[in-house]
Order: sequence, then structure tokens, then C-alpha cells
Amino acid sequence: MRVLLLSPYGGHIANTIRNAGDQIVSGGNYVDPEQWPEVDYIVMYGHRRLIKEPILSKYRGRIINIHGSYLPWNRGSYPNLFSWIEDTPKGASIHHVNAGIDTGRIIVRQTVDFSKAPNSTLASSYNAVKAECEVLFARSWSRIRKGDVNGMEQVGALGTSHTRKDAEPIIAKLSKGWDTPVTELTTCMD
Repeated sequence: MRVLLLSPYGGHIANTIRNAGDQIVSGGNYVDPEQWPEVDYIVMYGHRRLIKEPILSKYRGRIINIHGSYLPWNRGSYPNLFSWIEDTPKGASIHHVNAGIDTGRIIVRQTVDFSKAPNSTLASSYNAVKAECEVLFARSWSRIRKGDVNGMEQVGALGTSHTRKDAEPIIAKLSKGWDTPVTELTTCMD
């Protein structure tokens, strides 16, 4: 199978794909869909651009996104930051891609428990969620690539969504940037 990997940091993801016997066609993080080669599947991980028609129709059911939140919470930008600020579930999700932002059917998701890591910073918690994303993909890729997953719809009334603009004023207040302890995040909102 030929897989287009759209990711700025897909090393572990790429290894999982290769270990399944699939060929990676790398598109980097930003690639013009008009110039994509023919592939069997598209995997997005940290890709910050929306996939639009006619690509969505052409690859229906064969485009997935690996997202650093426990969907449906924290769709969009800076999911780790907002999971701490809003005290929503933290985790990793893999979902089908549709025309919305992180609104496609959830294939698999996993919470990340930080109760035993009280000294977490935004950076360390982001790295823990990122590692869980990679483990979740490694456990799930064989089923996903065979089409053995249907996923579950995201319930519209549940969940949260955020944009970069939502995050900018909060980021500007972080006392130590991404090394800010998560316990200090409530004071960033004052």
C-alpha cells in the first residue's frame, strides 16, 4: 500500500507504516494537493491544513488524522494547552478526516493520566500526549489500513474547539513559555 504521510514529525508513525510493509510517500507538512501522487491512504499527524474537495471524496474513508486530544474535546489548535486550562480530558485520538476541523468519526482514542505527574509542564505533557498518539497509531494501524474500523460519530453538543487566535493571548501570558508548570495555568487566565 502507498501511504501519503503529511507530518512535520512523523518518525515513529513512518516506522509503523513501513513495518506493516507499506510504502511511504512523504508530503512533509505543507504540500499542494494538486501535486500529490496517487496513493492508497493518507495519514495526517501535526498537519495544519484542511483537506478539501475533491480530495475528501477521492479518498473517502482513507484519510485519517492523529490528534493530540481526547476527542471530541479540544478540536483544532493547541489541544494540550486547552485541556489544562479547561480541565477537559487529556489524550490521543485517531479519526477519519471530513470537511470539519477534527470532527470526523473517531476510530480510536486513549486518555493520558497525569495524576502521577503533578510537576508536568506544558512541554512535558505535550510530549507525553505525543508519545501516546504514536503508541495508539502503532496499535491500530494494521486494523485501520485494512478498513476494519468504522469509528463512532462525534456528538455535536459535546466537546470543544479552539483556534490559534484563541490561544495567542494565553500563550503571551505563560510565565516560562512551554516550560510553564500546568499548575500555573489558571493564573494565566486572570
